[in-house]
Parts: sequence; C-alpha cells; structure tokens
Amino acid sequence: MTRRTPNTRLKALISEASFSGQGLVRAVNAAGAEAGLALGYDRSAAAHWVAGVRPAPHIAALIVEALSRKLGRPVTTHDAGLASASQNLDHGLSAVPMSGAVTDLVELWSADGDPVRRTILHDLAYSLSAVSSVPAWSQAGKLPRAADKALPGARIGLPQVQAVQSMTELFYRSDIAFGSGGIRRALTAYLSGDVAVWLRAPASTAVHRKLLSAVSELVYLSAFMCFDSGLQGLAQRYYLEALSLAREAQDPGAYATVLRGMSVQAHMLGHHDVALRLADSAAQARGSVSGTSAAFLCGQLALACAATRDRRGALEHLGAAERYLQASTDGGDTLGTYHPAALARQRAEVLVAAGDRSAAREDLAVSIHRRPAGERLPRALTVARLAELQIHDGHVEAACVSGHRFLDDWVYLHSARADALLSQLRARLRPYQASAVVRILLERMRVVSAVTSTAAWAAGFPPAGDGP
Repeated sequence: MTRRTPNTRLKALISEASFSGQGLVRAVNAAGAEAGLALGYDRSAAAHWVAGVRPAPHIAALIVEALSRKLGRPVTTHDAGLASASQNLDHGLSAVPMSGAVTDLVELWSADGDPVRRTILHDLAYSLSAVSSVPAWSQAGKLPRAADKALPGARIGLPQVQAVQSMTELFYRSDIAFGSGGIRRALTAYLSGDVAVWLRAPASTAVHRKLLSAVSELVYLSAFMCFDSGLQGLAQRYYLEALSLAREAQDPGAYATVLRGMSVQAHMLGHHDVALRLADSAAQARGSVSGTSAAFLCGQLALACAATRDRRGALEHLGAAERYLQASTDGGDTLGTYHPAALARQRAEVLVAAGDRSAAREDLAVSIHRRPAGERLPRALTVARLAELQIHDGHVEAACVSGHRFLDDWVYLHSARADALLSQLRARLRPYQASAVVRILLERMRVVSAVTSTAAWAAGFPPAGDGP
C-alpha cells in the first residue's frame, strides 16, 4: 500500500488564511458554483487534500482561487503543492496575458476547438486575482509589447480586416437572436483557422493594427458567448486575450469595450466592487469612442454604482448615458450597440437598487416594447426579470403573462443564461400552483422544455443548459 505524503504547503496556506476545513470547502464550493459546478464538498475533503490526496486539476484550481481570495494575493497550484505534471493547460489566471503573443492566442483557440482539450478549458475557474491586475488604458499603453514574427506567406490587406468585421457582425446578430450555444464552436473554428493565419501573415503596420483591433472585437464576442454559456473561467480568459489584442492595436475604444464586458461578468457573479472598478476604467475612455458607445460604457458604470449602493453616482452616470444617447447620430460599434431599450433596462436596475420597484417594472415594460425584433435573447432576459419582480411584488397573474412571453422567445434560444432563468421562474411559480393560471404556465414550461431537449439531442448536440 502506497503511503501518501502530507501536503505541508497546502496546510501552511490554509493556516495563513485562517481557514477552517469547513471554511475552505465552503469557499471552494462557492468558486465552483461560479463555474456552474455543484460540488457539495464537506470538511472531510479538506482533510484529505492536506493528507496528500491529489484533487482533479480543475478542483485544484478552485482551491487556489479560494486561497487567493482569502489571502488577497495570487496563489498558484505550485504554491499549494497541487500542481500536476500532466496538466497541459494552466487552469489558473494568476497573471494577465498582456504580452500580445499571437502564439498564445492560437493555442487557446486550438484547444477550445479540440473535443478532448476543450474539457480542461471548460473547467477554468474565475479568478479575482487576474481581474485585480488588469490595468486601465492609461497604464496598459505603457506596458512592453511582444513582437510576433510574421510567418512566410501571402501579404494580407484591408480585405482580410473587412472579412473579420463582417464575420463579427454575423456572429453578433446570430448570438442576440438565438443565443451562444449553437454558434460558439463555429466562431472558435473561424478564429483558429482563417484568423490565426492572418494574424501571423505579412502586413503593413497600419493593416496589422486594424486587424488586431477587429480580432479584439471578435475575441470579445467569443468571451461573451462563453459567459452566456456559463463558462465563466473560459470567458475571463478570452476577455483577457481581447484586452491584449486591443492594447497591441493601440485601440482605447476596443480596450474599454472589453473592460465593460468584464464588469458585466463580475457584476453577475456578485463581485460588485470589482465590477465598479472595471466599469470606471472603461468609462474613462468614453472620449475615444462614438456617442452611442460612450452611452454603452456609462450605462454599465451606473449599474455598477447602484450595486455598491452609490445612488448618486448611479443616477449621474445613467443621466450621462441618456445624454450621450440623445446627442448621438451614430448606431454605435457592432459590439457597442446601445439604444433606448438598453437604457430603459439599465434604468430599471438602478431603480430596483434604489427600492422603487414599481417604477422599475414600468421601465422593464418600456424596454421590452422598444427592443428591436431581432434581439430575442436580451428581450427574453428582460421579460424574465420583469416576471421575477412581478412575482416578488404579488402580481402573480401579470407574471404569468410575462412567463408566456418569455417562453415565446425561449424556444428559439440556445443559452445557459436563459435556461437558468426558466428554472428560476418555474421555482418561483410553484408556491402558487393553486391558481389555474399558474398551472397552465407551469404545464407549458414542462412541455416546451421536454420538446426542446428531445429535439436538441436528436440533432446531435446537448440542450442549451449543458453549454457548447
């Protein structure tokens, strides 16, 4: 019988963090929940790890993330005695990949497109230490840049840049209409194929920078699709790579757009202070973008302020978003599209934080009414939010009307976020099953869920809730 060697490094870190065994596993379970993992570890697991039992690589990543958060500094799997020699890809994100090395990007895209290596990426943990080291644009532009050597081949020009921009528009429109699940793999294939070749092809400095900027937007979109699919660690990795590309392109607008997306993710995961810092850094670049895109940045800053109970700041930045939007004559960038429906949705959230739920419901209704027809996913998310508030405030029959409207869109979607909202809405309605109106909606939920799941498996891919 082989004796295990006690993990003294891990034991020392647990002691330094003042963690009990129960406290450590509680933090690990919480970090796992952010990645969509229902772990359920108890304190015996911590005792086994200290005794030398080697957890799976993705669990080791969660352990060091929990320790990093408690200690306020990055902790690696090596520091904790949990590094695996067979680990092909780093599960942690202890440093921001700001080198601009194209080889790192291509390796990420290649792994994400590989059915075997993809599972490692899907287990990536969301890292607070990685976010804490993200610089604002004023500092990012001063970091040293790596020079990638062009590979032999045909020289590229503006046609390749325009191709990337067109594909970004195509993928974006498909995402907001149908969710990320059905198209993310196609986007990954495009990145690891044509885009990877063009990034390493000979080009003039001006063309190469334009290409980097365009690819930054496409990688940002890939990050947002991972976010929609519940792959929070992988989404963060893509966001960080998009930041690197934007910096290499010397494009502060693209950089700000990525920071804004990272703020949305942090906000959704409950890291409100982090979300505020990222949103504030993004909004600092509003002078470098179009009026509509500036409104896009200010709107997120308003939400971040509201979540940290800064009502004055929330109203100030919401007002700025409205003024930018009213004064703008452009439609915004592809990924910075902002319109009255988006503004009304954000105003509703600010009102919820301020305790004015009645006014919030009115703004959500306005947002739904003004949402463009092709934006099915954001409309469904807004309708679900309205139904949630209606149930909370005792308007159950009105919530059922919203629930049916949500289902009208949901059947078209392949989105983990939308699936989660369906489950939550069903759970909130069950206590009211004595109402015939509620029973009719619950039965429709059961039927459409069963039909959609069966059709998905018949087509050869898992239901949306399982992610790509």
